[in-house]
Amino acid sequence: NPQTPAVAEEDVWTQEIILAHQDVGHAHLKQNNNSRALQAYEKSKLAAQEALGEDSLAVAECKLLLARAHVADCDELNGETCLCEALQVYMREFGPQDERTLAVEVAFGNTHAHTHT
Repeated sequence: NPQTPAVAEEDVWTQEIILAHQDVGHAHLKQNNNSRALQAYEKSKLAAQEALGEDSLAVAECKLLLARAHVADCDELNGETCLCEALQVYMREFGPQDERTLAVEVAFGNTHAHTHT
């Protein structure tokens, strides 16, 4: 079996930055401070994109958080877009039967239903 490459120090640092922004976002979201939460999640997404690429799972995870903040902010359309993009990555990474993929699908379905009723 192939050796797992050691995680480069800068990758650890990147992960820290991504998570730090997400934590800030979570805190704002708890206080219904949606626009601040969106800004923080957006920063985490940009950090992930820069370090790991647009198609990375980390970016998809950031998009899920963004989706949640958009929906909390009554912006279902942007939420739906984020979920849709994240779903494509999850499909590719885990396949359609994986519970992580299915969870994103459910979230997308709920947001979609809410938008179009």
